[in-house]
This record gives sequence, structure tokens and C-alpha cells, in this order.
Amino acid sequence: MNKKQLKALAKEAAQGLNSEEDIAALTKLLRQSFYEKALDAELDDHLGYHRHEAK
Repeated sequence: MNKKQLKALAKEAAQGLNSEEDIAALTKLLRQSFYEKALDAELDDHLGYHRHEAK
């Protein structure tokens, strides 16, 4: 994702944020998504294949 796409995504997400709680919830979801992707990639690298691929 390039910088322009990230800015557009941030702008879209910011439209629905009305409080600190909203920002905290969004941050939590972003972190969770990032960590899941990172762990999936680490597992794929360790196993040598993607989770749902045949060996």
C-alpha cells in the first residue's frame, strides 16, 4: 500500500471517529489485525507453506 492509499484509508476511518473511545477501539483493531498477519506470515515461513495449502 502506498502513502496516498494510506492517507485515503486514514481519512475515511477518521470520518466515523467521534471520541477517544472510538480512536482506542480502532487502534486496538489495527494492532490485532497487524499481529494476526505477522503471526500468520511467521507460521507460513516456519512451516514452509501457507496454512490451507497442501504440503
